Amino acid sequence: MANIHLCHCPFPAANLALGGAAASSTRLNYDFRPSNAIDGSDETDQIIHKSCFATSVIDPWWRLDLGGLFDISTIELLRRTDSGGQDLNLVEIRIGISLENNGNNNPRCAVVPVSSSVKMTFHCNLKQVRYVNIFRPGSVSMIQVCEVKVFAATPITGG
Repeated sequence: MANIHLCHCPFPAANLALGGAAASSTRLNYDFRPSNAIDGSDETDQIIHKSCFATSVIDPWWRLDLGGLFDISTIELLRRTDSGGQDLNLVEIRIGISLENNGNNNPRCAVVPVSSSVKMTFHCNLKQVRYVNIFRPGSVSMIQVCEVKVFAATPITGG
């Protein structure tokens, strides 16, 4: 199956995730820090590069705090390729401004399809977003992701 990529952006997009802060419900071990998923690395082999994130198995979630409000257009996820890539299948991407239930009650943007695609891009056109969550509701299964990228709907300019 080909990579899922849908963005035909009219401007060069900046990855807002690089300036954010990551948190999670749990982590598998020390090597799987939440910040690994926003380190700017497109490496998908955790064994070699130590650049991916993984939760433990009970009620898993990962959250990105963008540190401010942004109009979001797309979110890109990179799946782990050395093992555990299936641990991203069927997770929900939720985006919004609430921290209720650790941000997992925000509106659902997408559900990651069962796929072997390494790179997946989802249109999440929503205004005034601060939090991006990857969430597996009511589950006893882990989440593993190597990179999360968030792109604005309009160019970001200094003021």
